[in-house]
Amino acid sequence: MFGRIIFKAISEAMKPQTGSVVPSPKNEALEAVINDDPIAQRVDWGPCKRGGSSYKTRVLTEIDQNHLEYKSSFISKLFPGIFMFQGGSAVIALLLMPNLVAGDTIFPIIFGSFAFVMGYFLWTRMNYPIMFDLLDRVYWTGSKDPRSSKVKVEFDDIYAIQLVSELVTQKSRSRGHTSYRRFRSVELNFIFKDGERINVIDHGDLKVIREDAQRLSKLIGIPVWDAV
Repeated sequence: MFGRIIFKAISEAMKPQTGSVVPSPKNEALEAVINDDPIAQRVDWGPCKRGGSSYKTRVLTEIDQNHLEYKSSFISKLFPGIFMFQGGSAVIALLLMPNLVAGDTIFPIIFGSFAFVMGYFLWTRMNYPIMFDLLDRVYWTGSKDPRSSKVKVEFDDIYAIQLVSELVTQKSRSRGHTSYRRFRSVELNFIFKDGERINVIDHGDLKVIREDAQRLSKLIGIPVWDAV
């Protein structure tokens, strides 16, 4: 039973989500930018990253006067942490049981170990560093140290901040019944001078993302193109 519950929960968490572009209300200011700016005309105004989250996944936090970090929210840490704690504690409890019978505990130990490993995988996937160096004017992700980062971008190469939204449909099954949940996820993307773009964050709290966009806009010195 324990193994089935863990496996089902992880499967649902890892299940791909489908989405569609949310029609934006008429935005005359944005339309004027697109009409007058050749880069805005080349940019893709659909989602940069399919899927998303219904909750706030990141919090823009000041580390010191020269550094900002998009730290993971409490729920982003809680979800994988539960799997790691339950899986790890179950394995330890089983191994410490007196009169342990291998045939009776091998499968619970396997499922507990699997839950811990998958929880750790989700942790690394949901909690990787997203950093901003205001002194050297650099953005990077994947590592606390920019020298070993997966993505590194100089502020001078960023042309604008783009906000776009997507209607995400999440499918789940329970007791033989299929249900669907729909929510809006909002992307904050950096647009480069060649019209390419990169996703920075993607979650469901529009108010927070707009506040973050305005804050980054002032720090980097670029406009916000809000298509939500």
